[in-house]
Amino acid sequence: MPTEIQSAYGGLLSSFVNALWSLVDPHEMTIDPDAVEMLLDFHDEIEPRLAKEGDLRPLGGFVGKIVGSAARFAALHHLGWYGPRGLPLPITVGSVARSIKLARYAIEHYRYVMAATGFVTQIAIADRIVRWCHRDQRSEFTRREAQRDLRISRVEEMEGPLRLLEDNGYVRSVGVQHAARTGRKPSDTFLVNRAVWQPGSVNSVGRAL
Repeated sequence: MPTEIQSAYGGLLSSFVNALWSLVDPHEMTIDPDAVEMLLDFHDEIEPRLAKEGDLRPLGGFVGKIVGSAARFAALHHLGWYGPRGLPLPITVGSVARSIKLARYAIEHYRYVMAATGFVTQIAIADRIVRWCHRDQRSEFTRREAQRDLRISRVEEMEGPLRLLEDNGYVRSVGVQHAARTGRKPSDTFLVNRAVWQPGSVNSVGRAL
């Protein structure tokens, strides 16, 4: 790290120590009302994706705390931008916008790391596909439909789970059955074992196809 950056960072930390040294009680920061609305919108975006069939559910507690982390990121950005004179000022929309951008990056980085270590497994995605078929009482679906509705980011992530479901009798591939729109590669169709539709049978599907 360049010496001038180390010096500037050390000076910024020292200025905070000097500003807060004489305070007896903890200092409470405030936030602009529009910035609060931005955080609430981010919360409303993330929450459904943590549900049973959500694409963020396999990431567990990390993403469950990401909105709170975004608020803390915003406070740090605010103080980094204004220095000690920012302590009495409300956290701005600009700081929150940057913190949400950082939070989105953190989600994708965590998803990549967990996938690389095997945490986000083929079984987890396969389970989401079965629950999706059960919920919508699907008799068939295409690979593209499942990838789109379940918000799977890469088509390669669908290969293993679909093969696993076919090997265990949940679905059966019948190849390309429907012509694709102009310019798009045709997508394989899968027939769904009707046992998936039955209440309580999501986790005990036999080879009925």
